[in-house]
Amino acid sequence: MTYLSIAAMLVLVLFPVLLPAVITAVHVALGTNRPAPTPGYPRPAIA
Repeated sequence: MTYLSIAAMLVLVLFPVLLPAVITAVHVALGTNRPAPTPGYPRPAIA
């Protein structure tokens, strides 16, 4: 088995695990990791 095929198998196996981790890291780096407001979310009253 060549190094290329081993690397390809590792990428295929690890891609579903690494993709959310990369997205989360980008969100943390950009500061956009706030939860989305839901319709039932208690909003503070504006005076």
